[in-house]
Amino acid sequence: MENENELIYQLADLWNKGVGVLPYWDDARDEYMMEWGVLVAMRNAVGISNAITKNELALETQRIVNMRFDRLDQRLVTPTERTIRIAIRNLRRAGALIVSSSAGAGYWRAESMDEIREFTKNEFRDRALDMMVTARNMRRSAFAVFGRQIGLFAGGE
Repeated sequence: MENENELIYQLADLWNKGVGVLPYWDDARDEYMMEWGVLVAMRNAVGISNAITKNELALETQRIVNMRFDRLDQRLVTPTERTIRIAIRNLRRAGALIVSSSAGAGYWRAESMDEIREFTKNEFRDRALDMMVTARNMRRSAFAVFGRQIGLFAGGE
């Protein structure tokens, strides 16, 4: 792959289309290794009935990434829950259709637009609205306590 800055987007696009990303492991740079490992680990997790739990995902990602690093005589990795979440966040930002359930089903590649709508509503829209309400209420309290102070970048309210 020519442009390494686009690699994660290309991998996400291939994965969304059901194309295996394992052959691209020589193109996967260290900074994208966890994302690449997550996509490979989730290769069979299509639809909620094939969801992979976060523990299974961490173990399989570790096995896959370490298999590559071992061949390159590099350090071995132990993905944490946090590094897996960051990799999934990065992949979602790149467009990977990775959805999950707060009910504990795990992670899987969406099979329909309905799954994407439900996931984005529950996980993103509601959370974003909640954060906006919280920020508004904090600003109101701050104005009451500190008064309306003009900062260097005024107009940010």
